[in-house]
Amino acid sequence: MIVSPQAIHDNYGKLRTWFTKTDHDPIPLSHRQISAIQILGRFMHHAPPNHSDDSRRAHYSWKRAIEIEKLADDSAIEVLIGKTVIAIFRSEGKTYALDGMCSHQGGPIAEGTVRHGCVTCPWHGWQYELHTGIQTINRKPLQECFDTRHADGWIEVFVGE
Repeated sequence: MIVSPQAIHDNYGKLRTWFTKTDHDPIPLSHRQISAIQILGRFMHHAPPNHSDDSRRAHYSWKRAIEIEKLADDSAIEVLIGKTVIAIFRSEGKTYALDGMCSHQGGPIAEGTVRHGCVTCPWHGWQYELHTGIQTINRKPLQECFDTRHADGWIEVFVGE
């Protein structure tokens, strides 16, 4: 059976939801769950995000991601909000959120090394600026970014439904 990259992409969120057994509570995933899904992610086609398309943002809203106290400075965590995998970072006192899968080959961005405002993917070393999602070598915005804010002790992310 041959599965197209588009079919994998369309069903990726469903797979993440199945592994976490919830589709309405953002929860960090275990390493076993992440590993199983990363295998699929390696075959998933990731088109560069369209940062200029404001029409899609009409369906976005603020969603709770993680309690602030659970994310130490200079650390990251991967969470699932709805059907979206998001890597949340705290670096130098600021909070950032990026697509949780590297646009290169689907690696787990949250497990990467963070230095000087950039994250390095642990799989193949691709680097992205935390505040823009720009890949540091070709200077193109390849990693989707999400706005963050702190509210009532939580880190919230502005994400689509």
